[in-house]
Amino acid sequence: MRRVYIAGPMRGRPEFNFPAFFAAEERLYDEHGHEDLLVFNPARRDVEAYGEDLVTGTTGKLEEIPQFSLREALGFDLDWICRHATEVYLLKGWSLSKGATAERAVALALGLDVTYENPRETETQGEADAYGEGYYVGFDDGQYDG
Repeated sequence: MRRVYIAGPMRGRPEFNFPAFFAAEERLYDEHGHEDLLVFNPARRDVEAYGEDLVTGTTGKLEEIPQFSLREALGFDLDWICRHATEVYLLKGWSLSKGATAERAVALALGLDVTYENPRETETQGEADAYGEGYYVGFDDGQYDG
C-alpha cells in the first residue's frame, strides 16, 4: 500500500495554508483512488486534534493559535513519516518552509519516494542549501512575503 505524507508551507500563509493541504489530499485520492492509497494530511490531523476552527481567519502566525503546540505536531508528523510513509508529497513553496524541508530531509534519509506538486521545484533545494537560509531558486507563486 502506498502511504503518502503531504508536506508544505503553513506558517506565514493565510489559514496556515490548510486549503492547499485539503485540496492536495482530495486530488491524490481522485487521481489514485482509496483502495491502495493512504494519505496523511497534517492539516486534517491538526483540525482533528485542535478543532474545526483552529485556523479559520488566521494569517499564519503561531501566536494566533496559542492552544497549538508546534513541538507536539511536528513530533507526531515526523514519527508518522518514520513509521508509516512510503512517500512524501511536497506542495508548492515547500523549500520556503522549515517544517517541510525537515520532513523532506527525513524522507530522503529513509530512502522514501519524494514527489512534488510543482515539478519545477525538485532541483532548487540543493542550490538553496548551498547559498543558505533565505535563498530561493525556482517557482514563486507570489504568495511568499518573507
